[in-house]
Amino acid sequence: MRKRLKERVNVWLLVMGERVGNRKKREWYLSRTGFILPVLITAIASCSEAPPPRHIKGTTMGTYYTVAYRADIDVKKIKSGIEETLYDIEAQLSNWDNESWISRFNRKQSTGFVSIPEHAYQVLEFTLQLANQTNYALDPTLGKLINLWGFGPSKVDRPPNSKAIEEALAETGPEKITLKKTPVRMVKKYANLQLNLSSVVKGYAADVLARKIGQKGITNYFINIGGEIRASVSSEKDSSWTVAIQKPAVNSRSSQAYTMTELFKSGLATSGDYRRFMDNEGRHYPHIIDPQTGRPVENDLASVTIKAPNSMKADGLATACLVLGLKKAQVLIAGTPGVEGLFIQRIKQDQFRAVTTPGWE
Repeated sequence: MRKRLKERVNVWLLVMGERVGNRKKREWYLSRTGFILPVLITAIASCSEAPPPRHIKGTTMGTYYTVAYRADIDVKKIKSGIEETLYDIEAQLSNWDNESWISRFNRKQSTGFVSIPEHAYQVLEFTLQLANQTNYALDPTLGKLINLWGFGPSKVDRPPNSKAIEEALAETGPEKITLKKTPVRMVKKYANLQLNLSSVVKGYAADVLARKIGQKGITNYFINIGGEIRASVSSEKDSSWTVAIQKPAVNSRSSQAYTMTELFKSGLATSGDYRRFMDNEGRHYPHIIDPQTGRPVENDLASVTIKAPNSMKADGLATACLVLGLKKAQVLIAGTPGVEGLFIQRIKQDQFRAVTTPGWE
């Protein structure tokens, strides 16, 4: 590995590239979003003469985003385009926006074909393909179950009963929707079926931004949307982007790094059981729903981090792996070209073991 002068750029990402050292500010952020990023990010420069990256920061999809890039292009020339793109994606795919396309589709009691906008089509087409590849560990039709468990727009203080779960399960499943390309349209088999594409939409948005800034001639960049990452360097001589994966810590607001990895031209995403969850009567319910049971996942994986050629693929595979458990997840990743994984097993409450695929650095 080539030698590099490790010059850290201050991109300590508890709140998307902006250090928030004041505890009250951190608690305000958590109260508004219920979310801390599963990664900490630093940039490692290849030489001391490397210009510092330019930054664009903002909010989207209930979290923060940041775009860091090395190019002689003024931030103002690309920021408006980035924010317009993120607005369009959110307007189509946010389950938290009552007027988004996906929210209106979920309320629609029709089982006839309806039109579907571009971003929604791209995400749904990919998710259906990945659902098939993962033996339905990833399921875009879990909206009703996610809401039942309080992991959607409305919170609940106790688990749903078995009857409600069974009724929702009967109306979910990728086979219960049909997607047509010419002309672009879709149909759901049951009127109460609800989509939720949160498992891939932030990764998709990172990929869209990568294409958008690439059209401006920017080839060295780092994009982070709520912990879903897309990174690129211009050549092997340029700076790498080093990501510190957060140590899983249920009921803790600390952000201790567990390990680190470098990114050159790839997407990266982490899915874990320790940031969004419900505790009830001594039981811990993470926000990832197992499509087979309609209940939160129950295995010893605390988190899964996936590197893939793009962020959407990494995002979806990380979720699917957390559902499958370690052994099946290893088989899935081994059979997926260009993808590597880091699996963190929980041995005890605060003891972990890392398992990686052969190509993980």
